[in-house]
Amino acid sequence: GRQMGRRAEEIRLAVFGPDHPSLVYNYVLLWWTEEPQKAQVCLDKAKAIAEAAYPSDHPMQALVLTYLALADDGAGGYAESWSLYERALQIYESANGPTHWRVATDLGNMSGLGDSLGEPQRELATRERARAIYATSEVCRFPARLLDGETARREAAGEIDLEEAIRRGEEAIELAHAVREPLFYLAFIYEAQADRF
Repeated sequence: GRQMGRRAEEIRLAVFGPDHPSLVYNYVLLWWTEEPQKAQVCLDKAKAIAEAAYPSDHPMQALVLTYLALADDGAGGYAESWSLYERALQIYESANGPTHWRVATDLGNMSGLGDSLGEPQRELATRERARAIYATSEVCRFPARLLDGETARREAAGEIDLEEAIRRGEEAIELAHAVREPLFYLAFIYEAQADRF
């Protein structure tokens, strides 16, 4: 994932320059693959470019907010993470409607925060809403959710085995052709578990 992301960055920088909007997506995806210090730099670059290139209610702003929320969640900033997800949801719902797969993805990520915040009602409400969207979405009509943080966490916690996580990721790649994230999540599982093979 990192080599592909860095190569894409090199090409975009050479062709479009350092402030081109296409770099926003590149930087948020690189965040997943980098060590913490470099990862924060990627998010900072993505945020700066998005703020300069897009209006505040543009879905690309919501994408950046989502990744900032993921970073805060990983650092233990659960309340700030929840706030960032809520802002992202407002943008996604306004731009794409309340049943868009991005809304479901953020709701799924938020469900884990409800538990971390000691508010199981939030966890249940967001998880159920996400499941309802996934159950009716044309992009997401398959048994496993898009391979996201929930699947990766379940694998890490031993709730599902590595083979099941990989199967879900491969299924997501096959069936969610319009969604790029599963490719990256699957790469992380392979990379993180490389010593098992």
